Amino acid sequence: MFESVRRGLGNLSQVQLHPNTVFQTALPTILETPQRFFDEVVDELKGNTKVVVDELARAPGLHVIEPQGALYAMVSPGL
Repeated sequence: MFESVRRGLGNLSQVQLHPNTVFQTALPTILETPQRFFDEVVDELKGNTKVVVDELARAPGLHVIEPQGALYAMVSPGL
């Protein structure tokens, strides 16, 4: 049993934690992405946030804490 544990620990210690070659190859193109793409994504996320927060706020008994950059909203019982 200890031999299999030792082998398993050895395998875990040799796990490579670096980006794969596909990502490394695509990175130069990814870095050339125009700023307008990111601006449009942010605008879309802000619009989605508004819809979620507005709809949750309409629910009786809920208090919504609007996200400030997170991809989730905090909801608590209304006070």
